[in-house]
Amino acid sequence: MPTAIGKFLLGNDSIPIYSNNIEDMPRYGFERIDKFIFEKEIALNDIDALIEYKVPILKFSDRDTEVNRINKENIREYISNLIE
Repeated sequence: MPTAIGKFLLGNDSIPIYSNNIEDMPRYGFERIDKFIFEKEIALNDIDALIEYKVPILKFSDRDTEVNRINKENIREYISNLIE
């Protein structure tokens, strides 16, 4: 799971994802960056889709969670339109 997605990723051409599961290191090629934190860079071109979950909080918590799928061909445009 990425910790943040923003315009700063466009210059990197990749998204760092993180895990706290030690089994992800050998299985998926994560590298240890802290005692219980593992990281892996995923190239934007290797991502099939981004799934965005908008979970309502506070006084809006009675509303449904919104799920938005951003397909591969729209990822760069989606990221470039994010507000920083």
